[in-house]
Amino acid sequence: MLNNKIDINQELLRPNIMARCRAALIERYPLFRHVSQFSSLQSIRQTGIEPRIDKGPPDYVKARFGPSAGPIACWHPIGAELEPSGTKQPPFIRFVIRSSSLPEMVGPDWSYDDGLPTMLRESDPTITPEQIMLDFARRRGSIVAYSAVSPENLMVCAIGCDEIDPAKWPFLPDVLDEDIRKFEY
Repeated sequence: MLNNKIDINQELLRPNIMARCRAALIERYPLFRHVSQFSSLQSIRQTGIEPRIDKGPPDYVKARFGPSAGPIACWHPIGAELEPSGTKQPPFIRFVIRSSSLPEMVGPDWSYDDGLPTMLRESDPTITPEQIMLDFARRRGSIVAYSAVSPENLMVCAIGCDEIDPAKWPFLPDVLDEDIRKFEY
């Protein structure tokens, strides 16, 4: 059983499979949200949303990425069943990206470590990696990216913006710090 878990998770990290999963995500979800602490704003203005160390990566991620394994950026597909909460202290700021700005290297959010990809494969051996990725994104509400999203591709929730329609949020370079909306949750 452990071998199947490693196999499907390793399969989802293959470059050609990541590309197919990214294409499926882009087709399904037009926007992806990321929440950061307001204290990170200046860094984000300079370098964008960069992968950071979350918790220690599982062995299959270490096997794929070697010593550079670990840094991830979590993105919520808008429209998924669940929206995970952040683990840091408020205030927070909310960013979205259009699906076309989703980094090339994406995968299931392994910080859940709950075996969902394995369960999906075991319940239906014919399920494709793309279907597994879409089902994971829908159920868990979080995917990971292994590379950065540049500041000019980030839209931010500014004061007065409709939180319900993030497609209309302004791009980060066009918004002053004091005009960015802060959230406590």
